[in-house]
Amino acid sequence: MTDLDAFISRWSASGGHERGSAQPFLLELCEILGLEKPPSPSDDTSLNDYAFERAITRQKPDGSTTTNFLDLYKAGHFVLETKQGVNPTRDKNDPNQPLLAHLPDSPSPKPAKGHGVRGSQQWDKALTDKDKEIHEKGLVTLLKQIHDDLDAAVLEAYEASEGLSPSSYLPTEGRTASLPPADRLARGDEELEQAILQFLVDLNHERAAEEARGKIRYLRPEFQDPNYGKESERKEQDDLALPADEAPAPVVAEKLPWPKSTVERVATLKQLLQTLPPDPVVLSPALKGSNTQRRRDEIQDLLDTLASLGQLA
Repeated sequence: MTDLDAFISRWSASGGHERGSAQPFLLELCEILGLEKPPSPSDDTSLNDYAFERAITRQKPDGSTTTNFLDLYKAGHFVLETKQGVNPTRDKNDPNQPLLAHLPDSPSPKPAKGHGVRGSQQWDKALTDKDKEIHEKGLVTLLKQIHDDLDAAVLEAYEASEGLSPSSYLPTEGRTASLPPADRLARGDEELEQAILQFLVDLNHERAAEEARGKIRYLRPEFQDPNYGKESERKEQDDLALPADEAPAPVVAEKLPWPKSTVERVATLKQLLQTLPPDPVVLSPALKGSNTQRRRDEIQDLLDTLASLGQLA
C-alpha cells in the first residue's frame, strides 16, 4: 500500500468534529503532496499570509463588526473552508462505525445529525453556496492583483521619467518591506506613507521649477502643445513608422504552461492576449497540455471575469 493509499484509507474512516479533523487532515495532505505546511501564526493577524483559523473582520449591515475565521488561508492563492460529511444514515449505537465510509443498512438506522448529510438537498445547496462564496473571493483576489499591478506600473512610470526617482524615497527595511505598496499602506506603514508624500511634494517643486524655465511636460501634447505637429516633429514620427510591406510577421511563441492558481492563469492569458484574440478556441492551443473542452471553459470563465472588470478591450 502506498502512502497515498494509506492516507485515503485512514481519512475515509474519519469522524468527530470538523475542527478537530480539519487541521490534521490538511497538514497530512500537504505532506503527501510535497507542499509547504502552514507555519505557526503570528500575533499580528495582518502578517498571517498562510495560516489556519485566519481572523477577518466582517462589517454587518448596521455598521457593527464581528470577527470570523477562515479554516485555511493563503494570500493570493486560496481560501479553504472545510466540512465534515456523513452518510444519510448511521447507527449511533456503534461507536466504531466510520462516518465517511460506505455503510450497509443498519438494523436501526437513524438520521445523521450534527454533520452535513451527503446527497441531501441541503448538502447540495450548501456546496453551491460555498462554491459561489469561493468564486467571489477569487474575484476579490484577482481585483487585488490588478491593483497591485497598477501600483507597480505607476512606480515604474515614475522611475522611467526624467527627474526624481521614487526608489530613492521608499523605505526598503522593516516587517512589511517585501509587500506591495498598497498592502504596506493598508497595514499602517506610516514610514512608507510619509515617503510617498515627500516624493510627490519634491516632484511638484521640481516640475514647477522646470515650467518656470519654460520646460512643460504635456500629458497629451497633440492636444495641449501649440507647437506639436510642426515639420520637424512630423518627420521624427515618420522616421519611426514602418512601411506597410516591412511590417513584422506575427511571431508564433512557444506554448505557455497553464498554471493552477487563478491569478497566475490571468497573467498567462494577458500575455497571450497581446497577440491573440479573446477566443478560447484560439487561446487554448497556445497552452501546453491537452486542448480540452474543460480548459476552454476555464479560459472563457476568466475572459468573462476580465471583461466584467474592464480588463478586455
